[in-house]
Amino acid sequence: MAYVKKLDVPTVFDEVKTGVTTSAGLKKHEKERYSVWYNHFWATNREIVGPTKANILWVGNHWQTILAYIHETYDPPKSSGNTLRNHLEGLANVLLAIDKTRFKEATRPMFNLGLTTQQIIDKANEDSKLDEEDLANYVSYRKLVAMRNLYETLWRADPKDLKLNIYHLLLAVNTYIPPLRLDWLDMLVYPPRIVDGRPVKPPTGPVTAPPEDSNNYLWESMPGEWSIVMNHDKIENKREQRGLARQIMPLKDDIPGITDGKRLNGIINDSLNAAPRNYVLVGVRDKNRPMPASGFGSAMLAMFKPKKPLQNLLRKAYINHVHRMKVDGMELPERALKEVANRMRHTLEVARGSYRKINLAEEDDDTPIVLPTKPEKPKSLPIVESRAPRSLPLIVPRSAANDDSEDEVEEYRPSLILRSAANDEDEDFKYPMLPGPAPSPVAAARPVTVAPPPSVKPKPYFNPAKYQAEYRATHKTEIMAQKTAYFAANKHSILRSKLIGNLNNGAVKKPTKASILKYGLRQRPENGLWETTQATDYKPSEHQLEDANVQACH
Repeated sequence: MAYVKKLDVPTVFDEVKTGVTTSAGLKKHEKERYSVWYNHFWATNREIVGPTKANILWVGNHWQTILAYIHETYDPPKSSGNTLRNHLEGLANVLLAIDKTRFKEATRPMFNLGLTTQQIIDKANEDSKLDEEDLANYVSYRKLVAMRNLYETLWRADPKDLKLNIYHLLLAVNTYIPPLRLDWLDMLVYPPRIVDGRPVKPPTGPVTAPPEDSNNYLWESMPGEWSIVMNHDKIENKREQRGLARQIMPLKDDIPGITDGKRLNGIINDSLNAAPRNYVLVGVRDKNRPMPASGFGSAMLAMFKPKKPLQNLLRKAYINHVHRMKVDGMELPERALKEVANRMRHTLEVARGSYRKINLAEEDDDTPIVLPTKPEKPKSLPIVESRAPRSLPLIVPRSAANDDSEDEVEEYRPSLILRSAANDEDEDFKYPMLPGPAPSPVAAARPVTVAPPPSVKPKPYFNPAKYQAEYRATHKTEIMAQKTAYFAANKHSILRSKLIGNLNNGAVKKPTKASILKYGLRQRPENGLWETTQATDYKPSEHQLEDANVQACH
């Protein structure tokens, strides 16, 4: 098989942590992949998983089964090549964490296939075009900004509505600043706003930096001033290998004319004041838990139905917007584009090769925006767009002085303040300096058609967890009687399945002779796993049980 650096370079292989038995010893992205496998097999083939979710040793015993599931579920075109590669390399890394000597050669084909898959992706990226599926779900940056503004209008009218709060914030962190990957979903607020189940007051002075662990943080370094602290994501290992410190990005440090982190600072303060929580983005039904990836997908579908733009498409929309921007008829300098790429946690080369697409025309995106169902109908919000060839506008948020005019958007005025040539690396390259108090006029705004919300009476929310708890409380005796009757009728198969599961996950080292005879156990020579020769519905008679006990005594 082909060369794999992690396996074939002694110094790198020696640094691989091994002997891990619980998920606590895995890296964050490996935990995420492991959770997918465990949840699937716990629901479909419970006998093979560990006694608890934290116990990962069952992966070493059943890695071929997990690998078959990965190919069956994630091989293209069922999912993207990136998803397949993430699961292949995730499985390989978990196996090395369990026993790197035992599984060294077993993981080589996984790494090789992951590399081949990435090469196919890179080749496809050379065409610089979205595939049909992504193109069907693509939403332009202009449309993202329009929907963000609409949700802000709704949320400001009902600040206690958690769903409006989170949906607006979700769009805000992906439009006011360069969007990250899915790192916002489980990003922690630091310092926490909930302690011992109760809200705490925001800090009144400087706050020390959050710990360097496997979590990412939104850090309130000074009262009301936030910074993104990236401790871990898919590229952090490469940064560590280059000796780079963790990246801290203060929102107030704007890229002039491109980002508006100061505006996002205020939105985050208002969002946390309205709904104190310890995660930046939470589930709309439970603010004590981070928003899951499925919840993110549901939110995007709810806002842009029938389209469902996921995070990778949001990043592409932002890059295609920024890379087409022109100020005073001139494209943005490389320095500005490099800083955007840096804050998106990749390089400018990756931005151009993987995200910049030629088959996207933001000017053609004129489909109407449909407001979410609310009792009150907000007024339409116009979107201001420059008419310069291939130029795209920035939607500048309302200033504090104009908070009373919630149905208006300020006129777009370019404010790209560029450093003089004297401070540049290349003094021959003259950056354009924009006129100060009298910017050039902007072409007439093209409004976005806003369809009125349908007058549908919202249905009362059905809480299944609350219903189940109430049902169990009122039917406690009946449920216990049913459990007892079921166990009595299926005692043999239940105990047999439990014993086989414990044998295969290491909780029980060796069965007794009586158990082997009673449950018809045998060990498969090819992999050492235990199984039964009895039929699933086999029920021994009392006479057969007595015979098994007698034989065990001899």
